[in-house]
Amino acid sequence: MLKPIFDSTNDRMAIQLQNFVQWGLAKAAEGDWHAAQHSYDQALWINPRYVDAYMARGMNYLQKGDFDQALADFNQVLQLEPMLSAGYYNRGCTYYAQQQVELSLDDFRQAISLDSQFLPAHQKLAEVLNSTGRYPEAILAYRDWLSIVGESAEIYHNLAIAYRHSGQLSEAAQCFQIALKIDPEYIPAREGMLLLYRENIQSWHYWMMNDTARNSPYQEAIARYVTSETLVLEIGTGSGLLAMMAAKAGAKQVITCESEDLIAAQAKQIIKTNGYQVQIQVINKLSHDLVIPHDLPEPADILITEIFGAWLPSEGAFDAITHAIKHLLKPNAKVIPSGANLYLMAIECSELHQRYWVDQSLGFDLTGFNEFQYPRPAFMGQIDQHIYLPLSDSYCFAQLDFGSGQMKLTEQVVDVPVVADGRLHGVCTWFDLLIDDTVMLTTGPLGEVERRSRSWGQITAMIFPSLPVKTDEILKLQLLPSLNMIEVIAQIQT
Repeated sequence: MLKPIFDSTNDRMAIQLQNFVQWGLAKAAEGDWHAAQHSYDQALWINPRYVDAYMARGMNYLQKGDFDQALADFNQVLQLEPMLSAGYYNRGCTYYAQQQVELSLDDFRQAISLDSQFLPAHQKLAEVLNSTGRYPEAILAYRDWLSIVGESAEIYHNLAIAYRHSGQLSEAAQCFQIALKIDPEYIPAREGMLLLYRENIQSWHYWMMNDTARNSPYQEAIARYVTSETLVLEIGTGSGLLAMMAAKAGAKQVITCESEDLIAAQAKQIIKTNGYQVQIQVINKLSHDLVIPHDLPEPADILITEIFGAWLPSEGAFDAITHAIKHLLKPNAKVIPSGANLYLMAIECSELHQRYWVDQSLGFDLTGFNEFQYPRPAFMGQIDQHIYLPLSDSYCFAQLDFGSGQMKLTEQVVDVPVVADGRLHGVCTWFDLLIDDTVMLTTGPLGEVERRSRSWGQITAMIFPSLPVKTDEILKLQLLPSLNMIEVIAQIQT
């Protein structure tokens, strides 16, 4: 209810003015804008300096969308009462409706400066900052608002959204969790938190954490080389599993870096749960941003990493290892894994071919639809989950030494003997990770089952048009590797 500001010695007139305003507010609540305005006009006819009538009529104009008239009335309010916080608030709402964002923000801030407990101004300031992408300022505004109202699931939810948009994911998760603690049934916070996790935590993390064929060889290699004098650097913390392996092996200290702050925050909690928080320090940075002695006390003795994609270099492992060798490791430091061998195998697989191209269906020629397909797509996944025929033996086309920094993959042409009749649909590629000259694990479909990691799958470079091949022919394969993928051009050697 508006508080009358007009002071009259005539009590009857004061009551009459209040009645006009209250009757106008009632009509406005019914949606009868014309009757409401008429009532406010009558009050102002009796007293042209009656602030409450200007305020109410301005709100009436604002709700109708008559912003210029609303602005005129709120300006009149502030001319008569320049210290009235509600006047600045309502004028700020009008400016925002006119898309004059800076003027609206100025007025909301002025309203708060006049009355620090004026909640609508706090709310509107935070919402406008958030909706216009000024997330750092929005975060401060939401924090100020919370300092007044205390616990509010809605405000914490909105604060979480601002944190998410600003890239502060762990803070966003914390705010979603607080919102749900305040109100476990607050659906927007539950949906927001699930969306945050779905966008930033890929399901392959769980595959890897549960992949014994991956984890055991790492643990064996770490236990072999880590001593009580070892300073370990790990690139790519993830769950903290490899860092904890090094700590369990007795490392003096483990420095592990993780660029995703949501994952880094959770890794810290997991490491604390397992009792290794003293030995292990999680740094929420890219390895390229680590600096000695600020982040590491000295160059590390051992580098551990597993930031490999199904196509080995696709997650930036080569650049990260090279940078670490130059800037973060001691000379001749041990790198785990120490290297990798890359393999290929020519295959026939009609199922995969039909994922990418069409010939005909029920006698209809549909080949024109192939116009939309990328010329040389690639399939990522476990090839042995599909019916396929090997058309060649496995062929090692690259040997990489991580410790020396020799990790460049270049275009090359290889000759591969055909071992079975069929149609060449694709060239399947994978890698083995090595410790010294011993295979730690393989991501391929062949070899010892206990060494076959299922976390990555293979990259199959598809061939179009498919190529008929016969036993003992020679496939001439042009390999076109890039950072993110490999493409293959195939022909029969004549």
